[in-house]
Amino acid sequence: MNIDFFKTPVAASFLVLLMACSSPPTHFYTLVSPEEALANHDPSTDPFAFELEPASVPPQVDQAQLMVRLNGSEMTPLEFDRWAAPLGDEIRDALSHDLTADLGVSDVYKVPHPDHLAVYRIQTTVSRFDSFPGQYALIEATWSVHPPGPNAVPVACHASISEPVGTAYSSLVEGHQRALKELSSRVAQTVRALQERRGGTVCPG
Repeated sequence: MNIDFFKTPVAASFLVLLMACSSPPTHFYTLVSPEEALANHDPSTDPFAFELEPASVPPQVDQAQLMVRLNGSEMTPLEFDRWAAPLGDEIRDALSHDLTADLGVSDVYKVPHPDHLAVYRIQTTVSRFDSFPGQYALIEATWSVHPPGPNAVPVACHASISEPVGTAYSSLVEGHQRALKELSSRVAQTVRALQERRGGTVCPG
């Protein structure tokens, strides 16, 4: 074949197409549990509601790619295994989904709602989001709950949750889904304790 053929636009397009076909497929993952949450309904029928603000995540894992641990000190991005949305949004959406199902009330973040509705404002800071294939999916987080009312005092709690996982990257994501479900359960316990005005600590043990 004439070597000049490879310098033509047709040849260049052919090579780009060939390279694309030989690349591994990209997989996209979500942290939102497949379980159904509470069906959409009118928040005015709820005894209270919650407003879950966007989650803060560590910058070293706040990437489009999954960041996995190779050993005690080394991490690497997975170029062809990515989050379906920014990691902070994935975490917020997963927690909102699970809290809605657990508490049985609406998340009214950026949603119009009645002025008289008691709203618990929740902030979440994830200090560790660790993915170690074949070992664990680990989440350390602090959450604060601001009860309704001008004189209400916010409550802050902390948890470290680790779930065993397999070597598949999908298993890592499922481990983080379970960890977030446990985290949402603890946040829900805090909200219930404040709603029911229980005495003593409102942070789960």
